[in-house]
Amino acid sequence: MQKDFYINDQFLVKPGSNVVIDGKISRISRISPSTMQVLCALADHPGKNLSKEELIRIAWQGKENEEAFLQSMTELQKVLQDGKKEMLRIIPRKTYSLHATISNADIADLTRDASRAAPPSAKQASGQRWIFFLSVLIILLALIFVLFNYTWGRETAAS
Repeated sequence: MQKDFYINDQFLVKPGSNVVIDGKISRISRISPSTMQVLCALADHPGKNLSKEELIRIAWQGKENEEAFLQSMTELQKVLQDGKKEMLRIIPRKTYSLHATISNADIADLTRDASRAAPPSAKQASGQRWIFFLSVLIILLALIFVLFNYTWGRETAAS
């Protein structure tokens, strides 16, 4: 099993769980196991051209499955947001390459990214709403107290 790695310091790839996390927009994408194998093979050889046949051999154990291969390439373009095909370069039906910086992810990176990508739990959100409500209530009560003292002070001074 391959270790977790970064693509261009933006995408955290977790081969063990078939997940790609886009750190720029905090989006988590699940991809198929075969698509992950294709991505890992391309990442193992950044900038080098790999043939379609070689990638199929790696991801599908040599079973000719061109339709699934093309779906995997489309899935990778979508996950990597590579509509302009700058990272994932394709010479149709011939070679495929990943033009990106690949770096290993260490444990500190993984915990940082997990906490940044995780949305607040329902309990945390409820607690935050409760604190907001109490803050607004205290401000309103303070305003009422100030206005009451101001108008009451004017009435007693006038008498």
